[in-house]
Amino acid sequence: MTITDGETTTELTNVELVQCMQYGTEYWFVLREMTAEELEKRNLLQQLADANNAVAELSELVAGMME
Repeated sequence: MTITDGETTTELTNVELVQCMQYGTEYWFVLREMTAEELEKRNLLQQLADANNAVAELSELVAGMME
């Protein structure tokens, strides 16, 4: 993600939205870069969720074959 105010430019990677607030007609938001540990945890949690979904699908398939 590239953030600029017209004079300064900042490059961010693996950004997470922390907060977004409206003040009148303007919106202000807070972003942060995730740490390597947080990215690894997010990846592992996604792998676990994917594996859980695969097991559920296989269970349904086996149950259907048993009918």
